[in-house]
Amino acid sequence: MVELDLVVADPNIKSPMRGFFCNFISELQIIISFFNEKHRLPESIDSSGMFTIFKDNADINLSNILFEIKEYDIIYETEITMDFSFAWNDYKNINFKYITPFINKYFSPSNTVKLCINNFINKYNIDFENTAYVLYRGNDKVTEMKIATYDEFITQAKLIRKNNPTIKFLIQTDELEFRETFINYFGNCFYFDELPVIKKNIQTNVHHTLLSGEKQNFSINLLSSIICGSKCKYIINHTGNVGLWAILYRSNTHNTFQYINGKWI
Repeated sequence: MVELDLVVADPNIKSPMRGFFCNFISELQIIISFFNEKHRLPESIDSSGMFTIFKDNADINLSNILFEIKEYDIIYETEITMDFSFAWNDYKNINFKYITPFINKYFSPSNTVKLCINNFINKYNIDFENTAYVLYRGNDKVTEMKIATYDEFITQAKLIRKNNPTIKFLIQTDELEFRETFINYFGNCFYFDELPVIKKNIQTNVHHTLLSGEKQNFSINLLSSIICGSKCKYIINHTGNVGLWAILYRSNTHNTFQYINGKWI
């Protein structure tokens, strides 16, 4: 039996409330820690223990369904700083030169996800150059950190529309009231109706409402939506794991606005 070079543990064992993109940051951190220590990439990775609460079948390796690992090397140049704190800090401080190659190699969308992305683009007729992506994480996120009010997101969106009168807003949120408020104010909005939302409830979040048989499709749709959002001309973003991965897939912070510690940066 060949011993695996790197085993990625399940981050949900100690904290079952951890969300979908927490798995991403955990896997990325472990891979980069290995790279820093060994000065090489792992020859193989066992990620079958990831995404446990997002599986309809415990025997499925959801990573294999979501990602395609690209066949190219990354040469060690210097130690790379990467940990969970990335999600909670200013995304302009990310060293994309060293982080992006790992995103491209290990987290590129699979053919299944690419198909879903294309379906979204065609169904919603997305013109990325005329779309602002509004990413608002509500509900139980308020128990972890200060989140923006609806008005603060609307004010930021008004500034974008002032200079871009025909801009459309792609709204992605887990909180029904935010979506309704934003649409009522601007009108020229759309959202992916494949993604569920719930009424505002600080005690829970969307993925804890998923029924058996819904989880894998939810995962595919969620990843596809984030990649679509990352391609938009503007991003109005919160701070957290979901917001971080929209930026990591974008590979830059150009035309992005992040709400952190009570202010926009």
